[in-house]
Amino acid sequence: FSNDPRSISSHSRKKTAPHRLRNVSTITIAISLFSLVVLSAISTLDFGSNASKKVTKVRPTIVRPKKWETFDHYEMRTYFECSNAFESERPWWTDQEWRIVRELYQDLLKSEGAGLVRGSTKIGTYQASDEVFDFSQIVVPYQAGKEKGRGLKAAKDIRKGDMIFKATNNTVVFTDGHSFRKFMFMLNERFPTFACDVLQWAWVQDLEGGAFGIEVDLDDCNLLNSGRQRSVNIQCGKADKVCDGNHFYARRDIKKGEEILGSYSEFVSDHSWSELGL
Repeated sequence: FSNDPRSISSHSRKKTAPHRLRNVSTITIAISLFSLVVLSAISTLDFGSNASKKVTKVRPTIVRPKKWETFDHYEMRTYFECSNAFESERPWWTDQEWRIVRELYQDLLKSEGAGLVRGSTKIGTYQASDEVFDFSQIVVPYQAGKEKGRGLKAAKDIRKGDMIFKATNNTVVFTDGHSFRKFMFMLNERFPTFACDVLQWAWVQDLEGGAFGIEVDLDDCNLLNSGRQRSVNIQCGKADKVCDGNHFYARRDIKKGEEILGSYSEFVSDHSWSELGL
């Protein structure tokens, strides 16, 4: 037999022909199936007017825990996982976030007729003042260290007796625990863990007529830290007047950049949360 591959006999060529035909048939079937899949996929596409419409993401429905209406101050902390939130450095609240929080508060006022006349001791909530005041010319937020976290420092030199803080339209008062609780859950559903900040900043205070109320500032004034007696440089009320819990003045001259420190004991009634069902 010849070793030249070109000398394959016609008998051999006849045996290989069926195999080639089968391969061609297989390829043809595969191409047909692929074409059907592509056509099917194309048929599902919408090339009409709806194709240009933006898809609106729907927020998932948030289900509150059972008996959330009875949660006290500490149960809310646990449910909001505040211990985990405070394990790391807390973020700064932006102006936009504060605006959203104030809008949430307005939503609360509109719901269930929760709004009250200022100074009321009835069940509900109200803004402590109509006044708008820009504190940024007096104090500014800053990082006060690992132990204190966020704080406030003087934005300029401040003289003894100058006003530092006062109640504004961002200062809100809750005369019952449920209004405050409802606001906390609304806030947590919008900004998870941020409710932990507000829970930490809010305080219980004596109101006129012997009642208690929960107060909190919906702005950066919440960052005021409490200091030891010697380091405290602001006071509640002027030296010759009784503290009303809403106006604070410099106890001495304060240099620009110095941390602003108050004394929580002047206006906070920490053991009165239970009086409000919290």
